[in-house]
Amino acid sequence: MIKVRVLVGRCGDISNTIGALFKVTSFGESHGKAVGCIIDGCPAGFKLDIARIQSFLDMRRPGKNKYVTSRQEPDKIQILSGLISGCTTGTPICVIIYNYNTISSDYNNITFAFRPGHADLPYFYKYGLRDHRGGGRSSARATIALVIAGAIARDILMCFYNIRVYSYVNSIANIELDFLNQAHRTQNQFCFPNVFNDLFIKNSILTGTQNCDSVGATIKLFITNLFPGLGDPLYSKLDAELVAAIMSINAVKCVFLGNGNSVNVLTGKANNDLITATGFLSNNAGGILGGISTGQDIILTAVIKPTPSIFLPQRTISSAFKNIVLSIAGRHDPCVGLRAPVIVESIAAIVIFNSILRQRVYCFI
Repeated sequence: MIKVRVLVGRCGDISNTIGALFKVTSFGESHGKAVGCIIDGCPAGFKLDIARIQSFLDMRRPGKNKYVTSRQEPDKIQILSGLISGCTTGTPICVIIYNYNTISSDYNNITFAFRPGHADLPYFYKYGLRDHRGGGRSSARATIALVIAGAIARDILMCFYNIRVYSYVNSIANIELDFLNQAHRTQNQFCFPNVFNDLFIKNSILTGTQNCDSVGATIKLFITNLFPGLGDPLYSKLDAELVAAIMSINAVKCVFLGNGNSVNVLTGKANNDLITATGFLSNNAGGILGGISTGQDIILTAVIKPTPSIFLPQRTISSAFKNIVLSIAGRHDPCVGLRAPVIVESIAAIVIFNSILRQRVYCFI
């Protein structure tokens, strides 16, 4: 029997901010009036490319085609502060995006029920209540803040350090797809570097939806041209910070660098990246050793679970902790991983930029 421990005067959520120097605080809920973020610590005098920021938001925007959720949202940004003549002033940048296409009645039947695979029950344990409309703060809609701030961070990384962050869908369901050409990522609606796999991806997703089910995916991330020596040993390791940040993205259940998912079956000889006067001979470590960058590309894989909102009856409990069978309604992604690449890139850019700022403070580079 599940019991809930009632606490008097539950404390609020203090985990809405990422970054210590380039600091991003998100706000809003899936079915609230708006979502957005406040970005503090952005250097002054940087010309923001608003159209480019919008282009990244469009990559994660819902309702683009039948392979993602049908919720139609324009996701047009409005910048309320921190700019003059298009340039950053060094003061907090407040960005807001209004929600328009909310149909909260879709969630009426879960007002007093907990959805399997969702954060409903843990949120109830923590706060004693929850926003059942689309998951509230636990909705993937909250990742809009990461995409906005990440777009700014990645532009700064490219402009001043020539550091590039990109990713692609590496697998759908249990099939790893073939990499062909990085340029193909922008030539299909799935952010996959092989346009010839387009039909396979569509069929995999449609098979899931026809069965009222969903499928998972993996995202492979690359950070290129990063200089060596970035990151700190022990408790602020660069890989630990990247993994922790990416694990905070909704539906991410596993993150590993390089060959991290298979090193347990390798020998030391096979796993070691040998070094010559001209550089490393391999990159099994994924570009980080001892928590510090080696100067190679950082290669990271994020594993995305199947969307838990499926249209099949499932056993669960009510808010009265009684056994029930629940069927949900609403609009949901059949494969939430398809809109995840830009989110993974964005939060990685935020982590890297913060690490560089911290390095400049302590190491004067």
